[in-house]
Parts: sequence; C-alpha cells; structure tokens
Amino acid sequence: MAIGANQQKDVFQARLNRIQAVSAAASAESVQVEAPRRVSRRTKAVKATQRTPLRLSRGVLLGLAIGLGSVLIGRVVTFQCQGEASFYLDLLAKTGPYSIIAGLLFVLMVGLGLRDKPHVIGIAAGLPLMYFGEPYLAHFAMDLWMQMYSPEYVDTMLIQAGLRLPPAL
Repeated sequence: MAIGANQQKDVFQARLNRIQAVSAAASAESVQVEAPRRVSRRTKAVKATQRTPLRLSRGVLLGLAIGLGSVLIGRVVTFQCQGEASFYLDLLAKTGPYSIIAGLLFVLMVGLGLRDKPHVIGIAAGLPLMYFGEPYLAHFAMDLWMQMYSPEYVDTMLIQAGLRLPPAL
C-alpha cells in the first residue's frame, strides 16, 4: 500500500505544524537568557597579572618527606650495619649511605611512578635539607637519635655541626 505523493506532503506538513507549535510554546515559557558579556582586553590583562598565593602541592610535600626519609634511612642503615659478620651487611655498610639512598629513591621514583615535576622538586629539596639539618634534629630530639645511633656518634655529630663544644681535656 503505497502512499501517494499528496498524502506524503500532507503528513509531512502536519508533522512540521506540530513541531512548530511545540517549539513556539516552549519559547514563550522559557526565560530570556542574556548574551555573554564581552571582556575587554584591559580586564584580561589585569586578571592575568593577579597572582594566586603560593601553596605547596601534595606532590611537593610527599617528595619532601621521601627525600628526608631516604637520607635518614640510608644513614641509619649504614651506621647499624657497621661491623656485622654477614657479607651483604658488610658490603652495604662499606658502600655508604648514598648507595642506599640512591637505591631507595630508584625504587620509589621508578617503581611507584613518582617521577613527575612536583615529586622531583620535593625530593630535590628534601635530600640536602635532611643532610644539613640532621645535626639540628639530633640536637632537638637527642633521645631518639641516641636510640637510632649511639651516644658517641650523636656527640660527634653535634660537635662537628658546632652545636656542642668538644670535651675539655
């Protein structure tokens, strides 16, 4: 049953009339929307020169903690392994803290994917901070440092940093 050409035109025209009636009713009920304002070049320039306050991201703080912790772990492990009878512990003590730090950072950075810019910046800040700041931490938390190291080593560290006078002979 084929529909004739005139019938197709009538059905199509009726459909168009229904669509137009619905869209006219919707446009009458809709709220009039304002056109977006144009922003001048001067306003854009002022907004571009305004600075947001400097905040450290979580990546930088995590990297800083990793850098501090890796130096501390490397130095404590090296100190604790001195004079051990095991071949591997003796080798670990002889290579020094920097090989332990490098190995730990390699595992953390490559294995856990902490190679992006904020983490690397935090690690690069944490390594020298702990290296130079460890005597000051030992001065303020002496009991903890004496548990990790020995009292003689802590005294030597404090004397080398100038935080304690050498014993009088």
